[in-house]
Amino acid sequence: MIETHEKAYAEIKSLYDELQTYLDSIIMTPEQEHICLKCEKLGDKIVEYNISIITNNSRLSQSSNEVLSSLLEEVSLARATIKNDINKLKSVAKAASAIDKVLEKLVGVV
Repeated sequence: MIETHEKAYAEIKSLYDELQTYLDSIIMTPEQEHICLKCEKLGDKIVEYNISIITNNSRLSQSSNEVLSSLLEEVSLARATIKNDINKLKSVAKAASAIDKVLEKLVGVV
């Protein structure tokens, strides 16, 4: 069972790292501040999760594989959502770069 917990911990930590990278790559609006707060809360929960893995009689060590599988599914869904947004950002960045090139050319013409 501990092996499953270690895998779940690694996946959640990876999600946190991806979320942090995502947040670092976007310009946040005030409406998006809740995402930063959720990232901080996720970081706190990761620390609690790690402590629970180490503690023998925790609720985590008694949880079933079904619970952990469900957790891992949610992690996968969250990661897919972040990747989708990152891909959108890359497309927007490419479009902005193309527009910059057009503007540069226009400056030379106008």
